[in-house]
This record gives sequence, structure tokens and C-alpha cells, in this order.
Amino acid sequence: CLTATTQEPHPVTHQDVIYAVNSCLVPVFGCHGWDVTTVEGIGSHHKGYHPLQVLLASYNGSQCGYCSPGMVMNMYSLAENKSTNLTKKGIEQSFDGNICRCTGYRPILEAFKTLATDSEKQLKCQDIEDMLNDCLSNSKFPKRCNSAEECKYSCVLKTQNAEPQQVSTVSDLILINSAVGKWYRATTKNEIFDILKSIGGETYRFVAGNTAQGVYKDETMYQNLIDISCVPELKTFDVSSEQLTIGVNLSLSELILLLQSCSSSSQFHYTAALADHIALVANLPVRNVGTLAGNLCIKKLHPDFPSDLFVILETVGAKLLFESENGNVQSTSMTEFLSMDVNKVLLTHVVLPALDNTTYVFKSFKIMPCTKNAYAYVNAGFLFKVDKEAKFRVLEKPSIV
Repeated sequence: CLTATTQEPHPVTHQDVIYAVNSCLVPVFGCHGWDVTTVEGIGSHHKGYHPLQVLLASYNGSQCGYCSPGMVMNMYSLAENKSTNLTKKGIEQSFDGNICRCTGYRPILEAFKTLATDSEKQLKCQDIEDMLNDCLSNSKFPKRCNSAEECKYSCVLKTQNAEPQQVSTVSDLILINSAVGKWYRATTKNEIFDILKSIGGETYRFVAGNTAQGVYKDETMYQNLIDISCVPELKTFDVSSEQLTIGVNLSLSELILLLQSCSSSSQFHYTAALADHIALVANLPVRNVGTLAGNLCIKKLHPDFPSDLFVILETVGAKLLFESENGNVQSTSMTEFLSMDVNKVLLTHVVLPALDNTTYVFKSFKIMPCTKNAYAYVNAGFLFKVDKEAKFRVLEKPSIV
């Protein structure tokens, strides 16, 4: 599968965000409002190659016709994302979704690591024939001995939309209405409940990242698909001294950043370990669009699914918040969720408790056949309340999942 780069306004901040996605998993109607860039959009033989393409070629980073473009687009999204501080480790970890590790992988990695802020002037382990032909520069996109110039073409469509379109009826929310079914696009919680009310007893499914299709391909057809990826109320978070409340439509990549930032507090120091575990889920393009709610709902529909998130959230005693049409909010545990009737209710938030690191110790483990992009043989989480001054004496029944 190829990697494409998307740009869209964030539902909460309204700032443009740029990230890589797996083009095999993204539904066409899910791209509504996106600027999508493929490898042909950043550079080609006819209009000139992008510096990243030149860089890869100059380092002899050739793989097959599918793998190398995916590598380029993944790196392009990282370079274009101004909020990302590129390090050698970060660049290498970002390629967990590009599975090819053939002979071209080493020079590709060498080429792209020259863009890192912590890269040495001469990073490449040179072959002797290359030592006489080295003209690396320190620019953002270093060039070697190549006459190709940087692409001068704009790869982003200029859209006319800044404000969300106003809707008056549920029918205004339908992007497609066919004999197979309907695709709705909701932008508020109220619109979600309006849609649920209008469809009566017809089958429906909420859609955000749609990455479950990569796991369970032969799912039952639903009469109504409701895109909730642009609902701002589901992508917010709140931190207090007692709990961390997280909107369930945060992507896993956004969730990792949030948990890392909260870990500086002693009450939520354990969230750094949560972030480390979530970073082992799937791969970067999938984590960029796959959501917290989506992962948990796969677990509910398929109890045999080895959900990493379910294990670690159950370990720390997380609660799930559901909202109904009349505004009632119900709190439930992770295990209760598995047997709960969720018809016509909306999962809105996950609540993490404050666990002071002077008292609580949290550890989680994921045993995998390989270090990236793989299911776990075994997932495990451990939470102990201990007295660290008394040789870590256990004070209460631990949570072991």
C-alpha cells in the first residue's frame, strides 16, 4: 500500500494539520474536505523532482516501484509537519508503516536521517567509491551531485471554506445516498443524535479512521455509515488534579502526544508508560487516523481482538463515558463495556484517574513476533500501590490484566 499525505483543518483548533495515511484504508468519502497529496503531486519527471526524491535517489535508496514512493511520502509528511522536531530516532520510528526492509532500506534511512536536527555532518557509512563523490550540504534538503532543482509547483489545493457549512435538516448531512446505503457526515454531537433518530431501526456504524477494515475485511454491510471524525466535542481533553478526561475521537498519534505532555505531573506520571505502549500499536499512518474509540469498539465487536488499549486502560482503572440523546451521561468500566448495549448511545470520553507516582507503580508489556506493526502474543499490565519507604510493600490488591 502507498502512503499519501493529507492536510485538513483540525476540528478544535482549526489549524491545518498534515499527516501521512495508508491510502488502502481511507474511505473516499472520508476524504471530504481534505487536501490529498500523492507522490506524483510533490514531483515527477515532467515537472521536476522534489528534493526528498532527489535525496533518496542520490543515496541509491532504490526499492520496488511501490515501496520507495511510500517512503518518500512518509518523510514528506514529517518534513511538512511544522510541529514535529525531526530527530534520527523519530525519523526511523516513523517508518514502522513502511514494511519493506530490502537492500534499499539502509540507504533510504541514511538519506532521510540527514534531515534530523541531531544528525552528524557526515552520517552515511560510506562505500569507498562514494568517498570521492560527496557533496553534502547542511540545508534542510541536502543535495548531492545532481543537477535537478527543487520543485516549484504548489501541491496543495486552495480551498474556499473557512467556516463549517450550516445545515438545517438531517438530509443536509448526507454525502451519498445509494441503493447500498447512506454516508452521513456529522460535525456536532447534536447532529449525531439527529441522524440516529432519523434512521429508526436501520443498522448503522460510526466511522472515523476506518482502520478496522485492515483487520476485519469481511464486515457486515451497514445501511448507514456516520462519519464522526470532525465532531470537535469528541476531540477535546481536560486535565484536573483528580482525573484526565480524553475525547474518544483523538487519533492514537494525538493521544500519545497528550499522554506524554501530561506525564510531567506526578499525578499522571504513569501516562508516559501508556504512551510508550500505544506507540507499539499498528504503525504511524494507522495511528494518525485510528481513534481511541475505534480500537475499543473493535474489541467489543470481536472479543478475540488483542486490543492493547483495552488492556492498559483496564489496568489503570479507566472509565468510559456514554451520552444518550436526552443528555444523560453514563459511566462504565472497561469490562462492563464489553457486555453493554450501546445501541443509539455515543461513547464520548475516557477518564483516567490520578495515580501519584510516589505511591503507584505501573508497568505494561507487549510480547510481539517483531518490534513494530504486529499483534501481541501476550499483552499485560500491572498496577501496584506500594510503600516505597518499606521496601515496596504492597498496600492493596494490585491490578493485573
